Amino acid sequence: MKRDPENPTYDHSLDTLCSESGYKFQREKYGPKLAFMKNYFGERFARVSLLDVGVGYGIFLKIAAEDYGIRNLSGMDPYPNSIELAKKMTTARIELGSLFDERWPFAEHSFDVITCFDVLEHIEKPDEFFVNAARYLRGGGIVLIPAFLYLLRLPIKKAFGTSLAVIAVIAIPGTIVHALLGHISWLLFLYLVIGVVPGAYIGAKLSIKAKEPFLYTGFGILVLVFGVIFIVNEIIGL
Repeated sequence: MKRDPENPTYDHSLDTLCSESGYKFQREKYGPKLAFMKNYFGERFARVSLLDVGVGYGIFLKIAAEDYGIRNLSGMDPYPNSIELAKKMTTARIELGSLFDERWPFAEHSFDVITCFDVLEHIEKPDEFFVNAARYLRGGGIVLIPAFLYLLRLPIKKAFGTSLAVIAVIAIPGTIVHALLGHISWLLFLYLVIGVVPGAYIGAKLSIKAKEPFLYTGFGILVLVFGVIFIVNEIIGL
């Protein structure tokens, strides 16, 4: 079997995807995303636990393992034939399941990264993915604002607020675990709180008063600046 006819998002065969030109395209497609993760996690990047929702034929997981050295890889897909094809491409643990399922076939709060490529744009209610994914992510920062803006079409001020609320909920269990394990520098925490709390208050006040076009422009500039920083760091690291 070279193609899963039941999977509507994949009209290419495995042979096409694994051809020289096809694999080059996939590496160019997923490379920047994996490079971003590598910069974000730093030294522990190779040890992160990653779940790919909607694995397709497993090309992303194959690239993550072979090109970037991630060892703890898992995947989930609602199409059994696609899973069969994906298991020929990668040694990652791949389970049958849908992002709409109330329970996913994995332990809650067990992943540092959850990816979902070429899936959300095909469904009517992408917000269900974020609701479910929040239960399976470990505590830590995650930026959902672009998804809220462009997939859910939220106004930018509501996107900011919703993103902060999601981050707060996700961070609570992880913070408790790390506190019990003694992984938190409380002195540094206090120093940061002294500056962060007033800064967050002032920032919220300014965003309320600011006009939406100004916020869109500012957010775009911020994303561009971080993008340039990541690219420069990758070039320096070559």
